[in-house]
Amino acid sequence: MYDKPPYTPAMREVLGFSKAEAGRLGHDYIGPEHFLLGIIRKGDGLAVQTFHNLDVDLSELKNEIERSLEIAKSPTGGVIVPNREAKRVLEAACNIAITLKHGWIGTEHLLLGLIKEEATLPSKIIHSRGVDFERAEREVLDVIEGVDAALKPKDHGLQEMGNAAAKIEEKRIGGDGMAKRLKYFVNNEWLESKTDKYMPIYNPSTGEVIAETPRCTVDEVNAAVQAAKEAFPSWSDTPPPKRIQVLFNFKRLLDEHLEELASILSTEMGKTHTEARGSVERGIEIVEFACGIPTLMMGESLENVSKNIDVVTYRQPLGVCVGIVPFNFPAMIPMWMFPLAIACGNTFVLKAASMVPQTAMRLMELLVEAGMPKGVLNLLTCGRESVKILLEHPDVKAISFVGSTSTGLYIYETAARSGKRVQALTEAKNHCLVLPDCLLERTARGIVNATFGCAGERCMALPVAVVHNKIAEELVALIVKLAKQVKVGYADSPDTQMGPLVSQDHREGVIQYIEKGVEEGAELVLDGRGCTVKDYPNGFYLGPTVFDKVTQDMVVGREEIFGPVLCIKRAASFEEGLRIINESEFGNGAAIYTRSGYYAREFARRVGAGMVGINVGIPVPLGFFSFTGWKRSFFGDLHSHGKDGVLFYTEKKSVTYRWFSEEEAKVKKVSTWD
Repeated sequence: MYDKPPYTPAMREVLGFSKAEAGRLGHDYIGPEHFLLGIIRKGDGLAVQTFHNLDVDLSELKNEIERSLEIAKSPTGGVIVPNREAKRVLEAACNIAITLKHGWIGTEHLLLGLIKEEATLPSKIIHSRGVDFERAEREVLDVIEGVDAALKPKDHGLQEMGNAAAKIEEKRIGGDGMAKRLKYFVNNEWLESKTDKYMPIYNPSTGEVIAETPRCTVDEVNAAVQAAKEAFPSWSDTPPPKRIQVLFNFKRLLDEHLEELASILSTEMGKTHTEARGSVERGIEIVEFACGIPTLMMGESLENVSKNIDVVTYRQPLGVCVGIVPFNFPAMIPMWMFPLAIACGNTFVLKAASMVPQTAMRLMELLVEAGMPKGVLNLLTCGRESVKILLEHPDVKAISFVGSTSTGLYIYETAARSGKRVQALTEAKNHCLVLPDCLLERTARGIVNATFGCAGERCMALPVAVVHNKIAEELVALIVKLAKQVKVGYADSPDTQMGPLVSQDHREGVIQYIEKGVEEGAELVLDGRGCTVKDYPNGFYLGPTVFDKVTQDMVVGREEIFGPVLCIKRAASFEEGLRIINESEFGNGAAIYTRSGYYAREFARRVGAGMVGINVGIPVPLGFFSFTGWKRSFFGDLHSHGKDGVLFYTEKKSVTYRWFSEEEAKVKKVSTWD
């Protein structure tokens, strides 16, 4: 038995809601009263059942809590943390779970903790509603007995108990013993798909199905485009300062719901909570940038280009734009696209990643709350056949894509052939060059972070290090030592440093690359294939893996693996190292580790990559710069976000003005260019 059982996904969601409620109310603390608001807002099955059985109107209870909290209101001053009373309640919930021999801490234990501690404000409020605490406690325990019954035989270990509890929780979410079936989003409404084809969504940490998302029909795809088309005239006529009020509201809501979004993302995708939170924050950067669109869309003008003739240029929106996004950044990459697109006056159809759509779906809900008009932004989940409809649809004007090179090239060719603008961000095989004068330990730590962060599932990961022969042995040993210290575990657990891969299929694909590397003769100095995580035997885990002495002709050194695999190549000089890097067919990012200004400058100037780091392993620019991949890492002319993003989602119109004086109006002869 471990000291503290892990929180269930629902419990983490409740805690995220609690923090969001505290922020919304302007409080600089989280108290038990916010836990209660979080439970009510989550609509957790057990809590709702308990209160409803006691004839309590949850909406009235929520209002009463908020009225009582007005007297406790204080301006928030940055980080919102649990107060002493809240910590007592959480400790009680943990102790209750351990006493009941449960391998998890869920909202049922939090509810019992609130009852046991009789936290001042919840106690006062609930008593004022005529709730008998002892009766409530009995009722919660009765439900938990039902959970325990499902965990028989009683001699099951905590591992099996935790897995069974997760299944029960997932059924509770979906109802009728089924995984939750998701809907698609058109005209600010969630609609039930008429398809009979649904795609499973997994929790990669447990391997369990948590929901199913529809493979939308052709008619549903066309309906989303039609909704966007119908919304375009009104939205594009809305003045830019008014359009961005929606984005200002959206930004505020993203800040308030940051922890909640991070938990959803972590649960469905497998990023650690810190990584998930960071990726949402990087998306918020683009929203902030898009809020400056009145300035960013300004055109140019010149008076008297000829006598009494002025020329003015404007930037105008295109119409319906489409975004097709990958699984690895379910919040950030959609926010690379739609905030700028709609700020410029376009309307948008987002094809969410089918493996991880729930984060993007929550973004839609927040946009509606922010005041987004109907039809401006729509969301689908669908298969390749429906994507082809979007690529060729006559009402779609532009396509933004992030994903594999083969798919990106297909999208670029197909959509461009149909007369659409395309930006397709594709695969990468980023290299760094490590010179003998580098800060060795700091460099090793940077490489480990850049390679194994996000489990290597990012196109700006650092899967190849080209190391100078003079320091190769020492650096490889240090990298292996540090990589062994990376803690792999349940994605949303606070002490996890690397979560699982997104799916079992993807995990098996990465393992096939590892096997290929061994077959090709690369030296496997750290093998992550045997990685297991206690209590989560069915999770899609793979440990950090390191190959040494990889050569240019090896598949593992050339192709994108998209997993926690580092390939080390060796070079005898700066020139050889640069040549090795420039031989790659991809050109997303590249980095150099050195203390030499000369070599740093030469590298930045001559390397064949669009984003370059000097002692920076992941040189991704901030949102007000563009994401500038080269070679087979990008197809198109205008890159994502930054100034390129504004240019991509608008087109230029030049207007030439001439006003006649009374004398000019009488002129009979007109020039050739008049």
